Amino acid sequence: MKKKKEKTEKAIEFAGIMKSNVDILKENGQDTEFVKTYDLTVRKLVRLQKELIVLKEKVRTKKEMIQDVWELAIEQSKIAMKIVKDLPELKKVITKKEKKQKVEKSA
Repeated sequence: MKKKKEKTEKAIEFAGIMKSNVDILKENGQDTEFVKTYDLTVRKLVRLQKELIVLKEKVRTKKEMIQDVWELAIEQSKIAMKIVKDLPELKKVITKKEKKQKVEKSA
């Protein structure tokens, strides 16, 4: 990322140098359209890099939100399982299932 930033800064600096030399190029009768094109391209590059940084931050934030929701869901399911295990009617069903599983494993 650091290298990209340095390259972008060099491109901006080069665009500035080219803009300052436009008058000299015009005096010599040379075409200066490429300077405008290069400058627009560099500006677009800088804008896209800024948008990319913003989008990366949004993705990171959403990823953290999803992780938090996931952890809450797991925590709630653990609490729900504790509540279910404490209900007397369901204890019978759970113990029957556990017995069946033990029988199946031993067989």
